[in-house]
Amino acid sequence: MGGPASDGVVPVGHGRGVDAGPAFRGAGDPAFRSFALIVLRPQAGLLAAIDAFEAPSVVAASGLPARLDT
Repeated sequence: MGGPASDGVVPVGHGRGVDAGPAFRGAGDPAFRSFALIVLRPQAGLLAAIDAFEAPSVVAASGLPARLDT
């Protein structure tokens, strides 16, 4: 029944940094589920900071869909 669990990252055009929305798909689940927002802040060609927000309200406010069907 279904394949193994997997994860993925969705690029997000939010803010002034490079943002990503990690998502997880459980075994047998047809959809990925967003669970966080990651903000990468480059500065002078280097990675200056990585901020991760795992609160459901932040994920929703970022515009990420809660469910990504495959």
